[in-house]
Amino acid sequence: MAVTTVSDPIARHSTVAVVRPLSLAGALLYFGIPAAVFTASLFLLLPWLLARGVSPFLTFQIAFGGPLALMLFAALVAYRLEGNPWT
Repeated sequence: MAVTTVSDPIARHSTVAVVRPLSLAGALLYFGIPAAVFTASLFLLLPWLLARGVSPFLTFQIAFGGPLALMLFAALVAYRLEGNPWT
């Protein structure tokens, strides 16, 4: 009984990147800043907009969409700074 193996040409030539764990300061930077922005948006911006008479729908869109848009922008900047092409 012969055993045949299928060799994957992509797996043969791929490299594995070693990822270092984040330090505590790095974790606070990457997770603490977005958490602080969301907290400020929910506890400061949202009530302020409602008190000014902005519609609840628009207030929700601004209070949640604003921080999410900032996180998307930060992710795109980080992607480009890593040297990845826009393909």
